[in-house]
Amino acid sequence: MTAVMEAQWTRALELGVPVILDYGFWTRSSRNALRAKAALKVPLTLYALGLPDEEALWRVRQRNKEPEDKTFRLFRARFEPLEPDEGAVVVALKG
Repeated sequence: MTAVMEAQWTRALELGVPVILDYGFWTRSSRNALRAKAALKVPLTLYALGLPDEEALWRVRQRNKEPEDKTFRLFRARFEPLEPDEGAVVVALKG
């Protein structure tokens, strides 16, 4: 998470403004860091939007107008799914 973004959302919480972060949080450590910062001010709810890989890949190809998928596969391999103990709300998306 960038420092600028963090400064903004933490300030919004201090002012009592609800915050929605549209950010990957692809690793358990990044989610834990978010929990530690947010827990000082408010309860935190993580939402996991799940989409089958082939549908996600199709969408990336359509958006980028390229058949290339190396970047998608590289980043997908780094993703750490939410574990049951993380208490996330999971939403399954369909193609």
